Amino acid sequence: MLTELFANPLILGVILAIVIFLSFKLIKSVLKAVLVVVVVVILLSAIFGINVYQEVKSFKEDFPSKEKAFLYVEDEQVLAGFHIGAFEDEETIFSAEELASFPLQEPPKEYYLTFIISKEAIDNVTVQTKGPFGKDLSNEFLLEVLSQEDPIGYVTQTRTPGYDSLSDEEKVAARTAIEELYGTGQDLKSVVFAGLVKNALEEQGGMFFLDGIREDSITVKPTKIVFSYLKMAGDKTFAIGQSLGERLRGDDDGN
Repeated sequence: MLTELFANPLILGVILAIVIFLSFKLIKSVLKAVLVVVVVVILLSAIFGINVYQEVKSFKEDFPSKEKAFLYVEDEQVLAGFHIGAFEDEETIFSAEELASFPLQEPPKEYYLTFIISKEAIDNVTVQTKGPFGKDLSNEFLLEVLSQEDPIGYVTQTRTPGYDSLSDEEKVAARTAIEELYGTGQDLKSVVFAGLVKNALEEQGGMFFLDGIREDSITVKPTKIVFSYLKMAGDKTFAIGQSLGERLRGDDDGN
């Protein structure tokens, strides 16, 4: 019975439509976006008779306040990251030492959830034209900052007007100004990463997490049933859910 229901794209499509509709209406920040998956668990539990009450209860109670980590990882190397607790808190960036020693396979238990985010999850984010390095920012530029061994030097050279014609002293002064503003190169990477994640949530809402988890560009640890359900839905199922969810959103906006 369970296999047959999961094989029916219409059933799961309708469920995901409700989830997507709620994500557009309720999700306002990077953290609140994840709560939408609770709806999936509740609906699927009712249909399949799976008892996940305790996990859902824990998720709803603990997620809003407990510390959560967000990491940018490429080739199993942690390049940037930040962590945050309650919704109203400001994010705190990880130090270079913390990132270098962060155990991806078994993240520290002090973090309720750890979100491991790859380049594919943020490589299409639309970047606002006003940002920390002046106008005309691009997604490509910020991703390049994340990939640099010396991001401070890269930013100094590419964002300082007339850099090539400056004297050595002026070049040093330009670099120092960036360092005083953003700290170390590692700090700069984490600030850029946090900005990209926030832009992604502003642009995509809850779909940033839903798509990322399904496409393996975002991994959540420790594994939760609420996220495993999302990966069970095939592409056809998810397309039905997305289409219906967008229609529901359109009808609601028109009222």
